[in-house]
Amino acid sequence: MTMGVRVACAALLSLESLSAATVVASAAADRASPSDTLPDPADDAVPVVLMHGIADSSTSAAMQQLVDSILAAFPAKRVLALPVSNGLASILREMDRQLEELVRIIRADNSLKHGFDAMGFSQGGLLLRAYIERFNSPPVRRFISICSPQAGVGFCPLSPMFQWLCPMWRSGDPYRTGIAFSGYWKDVSSREVYLAENNFLANLNNELPTTNSTYKANMLALERYVLVMALRDKTVVPPASAVHGYWQWEDRLDRSSVQVPLVERPVLPMEETEGYQSDAIGLQTLHVTGRLHRLSFDGMQR
Repeated sequence: MTMGVRVACAALLSLESLSAATVVASAAADRASPSDTLPDPADDAVPVVLMHGIADSSTSAAMQQLVDSILAAFPAKRVLALPVSNGLASILREMDRQLEELVRIIRADNSLKHGFDAMGFSQGGLLLRAYIERFNSPPVRRFISICSPQAGVGFCPLSPMFQWLCPMWRSGDPYRTGIAFSGYWKDVSSREVYLAENNFLANLNNELPTTNSTYKANMLALERYVLVMALRDKTVVPPASAVHGYWQWEDRLDRSSVQVPLVERPVLPMEETEGYQSDAIGLQTLHVTGRLHRLSFDGMQR
């Protein structure tokens, strides 16, 4: 199991109080002690839903390894890896279409009707947040987002598997290509164009002039929101997007700063972003009430 998944599992299985140091320490161990990982036995009744990332599937070896790890700790727990847009469909299908599929599958499973914990990987974490904000019925109790583009991406993924697709994608309007990561593309060269053309993330982050109060209310219903970042992520760029950090808009930079290549520019931490300061989706409230936790590991997304 990779370090990122260990961190996520520790976060999911931890006791009522969650400190980053405790979680990382238990995640790094090959076998965490029961006192580090086992919550109240009543938690066995809460199912766990897993959502795979881009170019992955619910039946992949990595997803099955995670299912097995959770079941090893909680044999009675229901663990479901959602079969949403497996494989190539996770790349070529728009985010809204994938979200519709995710909602249908969740609502068709009777074991989830009273609520569940959710863990999303990469793109899957953004899909699960969209579910929470727009639907949340049945409700999510704890949400763990692992290496997910929560604040968007500013590069076509740098991973080798995407190099055949990137040239075609760049040749058109990146916001309008109809593939998945167009939905969370965020080009900092123009905030105006982003707000006008992005058809998924701008709405989800309540960045549009007309906001949706339900999005914030549903996020604030979470018992815990855990964000995990891979420090050397080449799929989500900038990696800090996984913890709601992002680059500054270019119209707010001086000329010398704009000349610096994008990947070399400093990233605004979550607390300095407009979304946090306006509490648009409840990030500030979750943070100050101790329900938002950020973790990281020195590695790449897998």
